Amino acid sequence: VDGLPIPTGSTVDTKWLEEIATTAPMQKHYLSFAGNTTKSNYMISGSYFNQDGVVGGDKANFKRYSARFNGDHQLNNWLQVGNNFSYSHTERQSIAENSEFGGIVSSALMMDPLTPVVYDDALPQFALDAQNGGATLLTNSAGKYFGLSKYLKGESANPLAQIALAKGGTSQDKALGSFFATIKPVKGLNITSRIGIDYAGQIYHTWNPTYWFSSERQNTIPTVAQSYDKWMTWLWENFASYNMKADKHNITLLAGTSAQKYKHNYLATNADPKMLVQGDPFAQYGGTSIDGKVSGNEEVKTLQSYFGRLSYDFDGKYLFNATLRRDGSSLLANKWGTFPALSAGWVVTGEDFWNVSSIDYLKVRASWGKNGSLSNLGPDQFRSLITTSGIKYPKVGGGFYTGAEPELLANPELRWETSVQTDIGIDLRAFDGRISLSADYYNKVTQDLLTPSTPPLSVGNNAPFVNAGDVTNKGFEFELGYKETKGEFHYSANVNLTTIKNEVTYLNPLLKRINGAGVGTGWTATYFAQGQPVWYFSGFKTDGIFQNQAQIDKYVGDNELVGYTPKPGDPIVVNTNGDKSINEDDMTQIGNPQPKLVLGANLSADYKNFDLNIFMQGTFGNDILLAWNRTDRGTSNRPEFFFTDRWTADGSTNSFFRADMTNSYAYFSDLMIFSGSYLRIKQVQLGYTLPKSIAEKMHISKLRVYFSLDDYFTFTKYPGMDPEAGADGNNSQGIDRGMYPTPRKFMTGLSISL
Repeated sequence: VDGLPIPTGSTVDTKWLEEIATTAPMQKHYLSFAGNTTKSNYMISGSYFNQDGVVGGDKANFKRYSARFNGDHQLNNWLQVGNNFSYSHTERQSIAENSEFGGIVSSALMMDPLTPVVYDDALPQFALDAQNGGATLLTNSAGKYFGLSKYLKGESANPLAQIALAKGGTSQDKALGSFFATIKPVKGLNITSRIGIDYAGQIYHTWNPTYWFSSERQNTIPTVAQSYDKWMTWLWENFASYNMKADKHNITLLAGTSAQKYKHNYLATNADPKMLVQGDPFAQYGGTSIDGKVSGNEEVKTLQSYFGRLSYDFDGKYLFNATLRRDGSSLLANKWGTFPALSAGWVVTGEDFWNVSSIDYLKVRASWGKNGSLSNLGPDQFRSLITTSGIKYPKVGGGFYTGAEPELLANPELRWETSVQTDIGIDLRAFDGRISLSADYYNKVTQDLLTPSTPPLSVGNNAPFVNAGDVTNKGFEFELGYKETKGEFHYSANVNLTTIKNEVTYLNPLLKRINGAGVGTGWTATYFAQGQPVWYFSGFKTDGIFQNQAQIDKYVGDNELVGYTPKPGDPIVVNTNGDKSINEDDMTQIGNPQPKLVLGANLSADYKNFDLNIFMQGTFGNDILLAWNRTDRGTSNRPEFFFTDRWTADGSTNSFFRADMTNSYAYFSDLMIFSGSYLRIKQVQLGYTLPKSIAEKMHISKLRVYFSLDDYFTFTKYPGMDPEAGADGNNSQGIDRGMYPTPRKFMTGLSISL
């Protein structure tokens, strides 16, 4: 970078990605007991899981203890009762991730290699100056000072120091249970009452010590923060089913109702200031001056439903099913939605005229139905609540009055998001079950998609959710299986494949388009707009690289451009709107985060006591936005191919721009879009089962030992760390902000049945 005093002959060459990565242990244990009598069945199990992070080690640890008890009892010939109950306790320590603003992975990617992990000798002068000025420099467990960059400032810093800085964590207790009773007063009639409870309590605790990374990132006062969450959901269902048969007719009727209530209580406390003494023993509030602030909230959602179903078949050949739901939610002013569904099937091989001996089973089927969803919607979006947060007016003589304003714009027109899906398919088995095939054509239209809106800034309030429009997904699904036995050798293969065409087919006429996710500073990278894939990537479209000034002059002249002065080596930005300027109005669709094809496959084989299983998955046709390259940090690191593939002189390359750290026409363009297609072998597992004769002598039923490679092999052209990028909200699909990579795992295990 011009003007940057990078030393020559430096012996420091820190490979930050290698420094933050480690081999992390993982262990899983599972124990279960099951039994039955003539009238009862039960199962009791317990498990333990513990895993450190491949980035962060024990600072990215997840631990879980869980227990389960299931049982059902036939008390007499007309009453059956049962339960399903599980409890889990989890402890999680985590590091900042999937953020271009100070995430651990993004910091490792952006950190310059000229900064050491730690200083083995004396501190450099700029670090000494900061320390002499009262700054707190962090040290590792051996007492060595962590390296500080004199080139990179802002949120990014030495990622090893940031990992050491991480304190505290989250612990959660969760109980999930359901209890039911079924009575059978007359033949064919079952009446069931079932109540379910989902409870979770969580404590998050952290403390922030003093530190100095740069003048832009430092903390001078140690603070403590703690939050408490409690979630409680109960669901009560009552339904009756009646089955009757007459000759070859079989009819089942079901009708019922359900009620559900969800409640979330949140309380956050911040000791600001102070910690009396820095350190874990003093990080609880007993060792803290509680002179801070308290905030909290309560969220309540209720749902009432009525439902019914009619199932009919004639002689097992002609099948029909109809369902109807009516749901009412407290999240809407117009609470109720009605959702019908129909399906029909014809088992062709059940007909007398069928005489194709090679085909064992053939079924033709079709279905149509509606499903309602409010999963994206929070409470109080249809009404405008009042807030006093941040609203203050100065008093005469000093001080402030507390004011109030609507927290967000009210939207009383909100309605259910509804998915309408049509499916036509066949199921086939042939050659004595060796071949199986399912094929479907589907067309799913999500109507009235719920998403935050983008009102004009002049409104002055937060945006409410709106029913933005319709999204259509359609395509074909295929599942093909084959199995074979040759003596003691058995093998099978199953492949499923789904094609997807995704498009916003309708947009609320009150909206031009809806802004999605921002990337870095100054770039709204995704949008929701009619005729485009949902949350498509928007940016500058490029058409090669300017090779020389004559080419620039011709391009500017041909397009009659004003105020556009690129240099040789800059990308050629397409003037998409045909005006006389190159600016944000020229941003257009440059990528699609939605895959066009999803693939899964499972291969298995066993010979005598050995077994092998291979599972793989992949997506194809989707794009990924490499988003951690920030234009406001001109001295941050860049991927190696930015250097090796860059334009250097006339004719050197026409694919990647010159060395430039801040050019928004390059960094907010399709040059940051890469293919996200990948194929990942999720598991290769080889097992050996002890011969039964030996197991019986050991007084056990079965003993199996296995070795497994999980997520070990990935085939992709994506230059980032992981092609499975982009899970930070619906409108951030396919955006790689420096996300935590999927670890490769080698596991060995032992399974014993008594």
